[in-house]
Amino acid sequence: MLLEDGLSNLHQAKEIAIAFKQTSQRIPMFKDLPDIHKEIMQGTWQPFGIECWLDFLNYTGLLPNRSKWKGFAGLERAKKEALKYYSETGEVPKANSPNFSKIATPLYNGYWSKFGISSWNDFLEFCGLPSNWSGKAVNRHDLDTAIASFLDAERKLGHQPTIADLPKIFNAINNGYFYPFGIRNWNDFVFHAKFLH
Repeated sequence: MLLEDGLSNLHQAKEIAIAFKQTSQRIPMFKDLPDIHKEIMQGTWQPFGIECWLDFLNYTGLLPNRSKWKGFAGLERAKKEALKYYSETGEVPKANSPNFSKIATPLYNGYWSKFGISSWNDFLEFCGLPSNWSGKAVNRHDLDTAIASFLDAERKLGHQPTIADLPKIFNAINNGYFYPFGIRNWNDFVFHAKFLH
């Protein structure tokens, strides 16, 4: 049951715990997986917020109803919730969005500061979602509308529109509205409108 490099791989340890649960039909106790327990006690995974057996079980997802938000495992759980919310609603979650106070509270209490997450924008960036978001839901239709406006302006002007020609679109780009589509600046938008649309 020894892992490569003496259990230094946290993800591999997680897979072992999950496999134990599947074969034995119960959640493993520390005595069931002594090599993993030893790594936890030696502080091997402390940088990831795993300081005790309960932290490890929370990380594995084997205790979803008793999960806590501390450590890297809690941050990963929060990320999953944010991405799920985004995929279901099309909106980037705010700290005051429904059911997000459970994530905002540990964030503002400094649970994830050692991972560089000390603000809601930091959290959104960690999740790969746009930060500095105004709360407006942007979807593919909004992007298509902006691109149509750009192309229409190009036809009318007889040249490629500039930021000054389309300030509303520039502001939307600058505020991160099109981040989910890989558009982070005006040049990305122009490229997308001319070559990818």
